[in-house]
Amino acid sequence: MHIPNHITIAGHRVKFEWVEDLSVWGSYHHDRKTIQLNPQLKREDHPQRATTVIHEMAHAVSYLTAAHQSLFGDDDTREEAFARLVELQLAPALIALLGAKPPKR
Repeated sequence: MHIPNHITIAGHRVKFEWVEDLSVWGSYHHDRKTIQLNPQLKREDHPQRATTVIHEMAHAVSYLTAAHQSLFGDDDTREEAFARLVELQLAPALIALLGAKPPKR
């Protein structure tokens, strides 16, 4: 799976950034419309690569469509649960559809 410099989500340009000292696989920053990724994910065969990108894109969708506020309010725990649901349940199907191998759990 190729990770471009940016993508469009809900009509907004969202950048990808590789961040050296990132302590997690990925992180979405709504104020900058940026998905930060751990450089370990640069390896095409990294088992968390595709699911991390999809997980962070789910966060972006939540914030950019205002679903975050209408569905979750100020409860970031519920919003994170939504992103995990997308990662664990939808991502494997998307990855299979797009021809990449889903990660082994």
